[in-house]
Amino acid sequence: MIGQERARSAADATTIPDTVSVLLVDDEPGFADTAASVIEKRDDRFDVTPATDAASAFGALETDAFDCIVSDYEMPGTDGLEFLRRVRDRYGDVPFVLFTGRGSETLAGDAIAADVDAYLPKHAVDDPYEALASRVSEVVSDAAVDRRLEHTAARLEALYDRSPDMIDIHDADGRIVDANRVLATELGYDREEIIGMNVWDIDEELAPEEAAETWRGLATDETLRLETTFRRADGTSIPVEVHVRRVDVQGRDRFLASSHDISERKAYQRRIERENERLDEFASIVSHDLRNPLNVLSGYLRLARETGTDSYFDRCERALDDIEGLIEDVLTLARQGDAVDSPEPVAFGALVEAYGRDVVESIEREGAEGDEAAEGEVAADGEAAADGEGIDVIVEADGDVLADPGRLKRLVENLVRNAAEHGGDRVVVGDLDDGFYLADDGPGIPTDRRADVFESGYTTSGTGTGFGLAIVERIAEAHGWEVALTEGEAGGARFEFTGVERP
Repeated sequence: MIGQERARSAADATTIPDTVSVLLVDDEPGFADTAASVIEKRDDRFDVTPATDAASAFGALETDAFDCIVSDYEMPGTDGLEFLRRVRDRYGDVPFVLFTGRGSETLAGDAIAADVDAYLPKHAVDDPYEALASRVSEVVSDAAVDRRLEHTAARLEALYDRSPDMIDIHDADGRIVDANRVLATELGYDREEIIGMNVWDIDEELAPEEAAETWRGLATDETLRLETTFRRADGTSIPVEVHVRRVDVQGRDRFLASSHDISERKAYQRRIERENERLDEFASIVSHDLRNPLNVLSGYLRLARETGTDSYFDRCERALDDIEGLIEDVLTLARQGDAVDSPEPVAFGALVEAYGRDVVESIEREGAEGDEAAEGEVAADGEAAADGEGIDVIVEADGDVLADPGRLKRLVENLVRNAAEHGGDRVVVGDLDDGFYLADDGPGIPTDRRADVFESGYTTSGTGTGFGLAIVERIAEAHGWEVALTEGEAGGARFEFTGVERP
């Protein structure tokens, strides 16, 4: 109904109106009219509509909205308290003043029980009209304040529960007294479980003594920003940024903590750190590792010019080959570190058989070329290169793995070549429960040097650049795999790759 909607819209207002619309109900026509006239003259904010019974009052409520209703108690047909109950049922919490000539403790108790906003006996004051105007102002003002508080509380509750951040409130002892839905969901708890827990039950890095000291150091309304790690109910962890604010709640210290997941930010920071490490690594390579073959090139070029001996030019050419190989490995090292976003099923055994054979043939060709070069150098300086020898690749792996085919190929090539360069005759490739391994029968790697072999530029071979195993580690990291170096059954090196997914 129109009157019901208007009464409710007035009750929903959050400010005191400039004009206070009052419905005054009294069964004495002279008194109602007089009261309306006097009240309006005493305070020009009031606009008073008189009614002589409940029926005419409901008629007025159907067409107009009122900020306050004033009613006598004794009226024909319906008394003031029954009128109040019907008003509450139909129009909600419109401020209601019971203004009656019959005053008693019993009636006062009944009025309070019926939830009147004010009870005012006419005979209890010297100027009933002035007292009524004052009391109406009070109840309208109080109602507006209550509505503002309810409105604010509703907004805060909406912000609290609908916030994308994890929010909790804890006391000075660290006990969580409230938590929003997001915190419970993100950490895998029911909201009721979190309430009553201590902050350090979910914050892995927070020590109770340090926390108490930190909180004591905060001034009221001061905010502290920090980064920490939250522990979920299942034992996993997430990095978070937390903003803790000290607030006063009815004279008690409370701490409002708003937290959000910063996993993506941390991942980005780690990526930037890795890129910076690569830049430092490349700078070291350019300033150090390239200098040696350049010095060799410069020296043999000078000798070739001074003596005219062709074999020195051959040495220059090999130095250039070394430089080219070093540059290629550095570029490969840079590219292989990028994460593999879209791995695909790869028949691992077939890949090893195909590309392992290619590496063996390549090593054999290089050995033959080395023999030819050595024959030409014996006459020049009496030195000869070692003969290249082949290597057998035994495939015992079965099934597919999820990987980048090109990078997996490079990983296999580097490991087979590493075995050949260090005196191995046989490489065995097999499956693990969650990955695969590659083991050779070479001399192996001492335990105290196994951590060094994955460093860029580290080599014990006279022909390698020292980047082969660093590239292998980068390829594994790009796939999210772990690589470990152990001793194989034949005493050689065994490289184990775990965390490998299969289709």
